[in-house]
Amino acid sequence: MLNPLGEIVYASAVKNPELSWLSPLVFWYLHNKKIQEQSKPIVTADDIYKAPFSDTSVSHLLFLGLAKKSSNFNKQKHFISCRVLRRFSDIAFVDDVLPIVISKNEKNCPLDEDDIEDWQIFIAQRLARKQANGEDNLLEEDDYRAFIYICHKVGVLMCYAAPTSAYEIIVNSDSDGSGHFLIPRLEVAINLEKKNLQTYQRTLDKMLSWLAAGRWERDYGHTQTGFDEREIESRYPVLVPDVTLYADEAAKFARDKLSDEVEEKVRTLIADLKKHLAGGR
Repeated sequence: MLNPLGEIVYASAVKNPELSWLSPLVFWYLHNKKIQEQSKPIVTADDIYKAPFSDTSVSHLLFLGLAKKSSNFNKQKHFISCRVLRRFSDIAFVDDVLPIVISKNEKNCPLDEDDIEDWQIFIAQRLARKQANGEDNLLEEDDYRAFIYICHKVGVLMCYAAPTSAYEIIVNSDSDGSGHFLIPRLEVAINLEKKNLQTYQRTLDKMLSWLAAGRWERDYGHTQTGFDEREIESRYPVLVPDVTLYADEAAKFARDKLSDEVEEKVRTLIADLKKHLAGGR
């Protein structure tokens, strides 16, 4: 999006993603290729959807394998996984049955995510069902305009990536356990209207350029269990863009130092909301 200050890239680092997409792909590949060790398949069919490693571990192990065959740890280069495109609506309605179905011309049909009128119909029908069930609607139909806009136009481009330089200490160390870390899922918001993979990639490149400039840190404050989840004592830091670490520290400061003010403000807002609801009845 453009504003008077120039183009803004909305990005995030998901340190402990709830849903995995890279691990199932990797384990499906290993199973499909029938790769064996000592005449036994190293991956069973159950491993595909019950992968023993999370995405944060699998991405690191893949990159580590590449790093061990590399001698060039240029700060300007990254290891990067395949990119996955996801609509914002997939995230917003993760608890709903997908694809979303609406009633149109007296027939039930899948919602066309690229048609803003379908989104308007969906919200109207959703509110009507809640009203028919006797549920309170805190928002009016017109209040959903911004949400509909995002569902219609916004997507997320996801990948796993890390600077090659972050692996230099591991590869050059005498200890195999030295300097290990986990990789967060990187996400950037994109405009789906452009429907141009090169445009999407340029947006992602702007986020990756931050890492290429050496702006990354190991987040020891948010560690995860190691490569074997049974090893509870084995925990590794997450490698994140440094701005993510600074943002987390700022949030902790606000929580610890300003919590009383925030709580009081929340209480005031709740009281105002109760008065609004009481007046509505």
